[in-house]
Amino acid sequence: MFSSKKKLMKWSLKIHKYLGVALCLFLISLAVTGIFLSYKNAYDWMQAPTARGTEGSIETMMPLSEAVDKIMLLNLPEFQTPDDINRIDIRLGKGTYKVRGKGHSPLEVQLDAQTGEVLSQSYRWGDWIEHLHTGEIISEPMRRTSGTVLGVTTIVLSLTGLVLWAIPALRKKRQRMPYKAKSETVLH
Repeated sequence: MFSSKKKLMKWSLKIHKYLGVALCLFLISLAVTGIFLSYKNAYDWMQAPTARGTEGSIETMMPLSEAVDKIMLLNLPEFQTPDDINRIDIRLGKGTYKVRGKGHSPLEVQLDAQTGEVLSQSYRWGDWIEHLHTGEIISEPMRRTSGTVLGVTTIVLSLTGLVLWAIPALRKKRQRMPYKAKSETVLH
């Protein structure tokens, strides 16, 4: 494919330059979101702590259907129908239901599992940042595609970078060799 080292260097430099700029933007976004995710549980604005509800047994907890009705009565744009609910986490030790929306809605409503009182209503920005970090915010296939593209691009950049470093390094090494050793080397 490449008739000379010069052409190989030229193509490697071109590929390395353009892929490097494109990959740099993705890597910066991955690094920034990764840093935020490292502190996901440390800050309340990223993930609200679980509120404490009324103590009681599992038998006295309000049925999930009633919890869903309480959420619908709040008239929140994120919860227009029961189908908008992604999950309800039951925190037995704290007597709390944590209700989270579908999609990329970071809203979480915490209900007292005994009384149905709203204990907390907050946004889980950590989840949104995680979706941004993985590419899932665009779509599930984008999550796999972005990971594959970033991986392959990193490999190509490593290989072209190796070529860009190795050829001049070998050339310099050859120039420093004594005359007799130069004639014995395979590189020309």
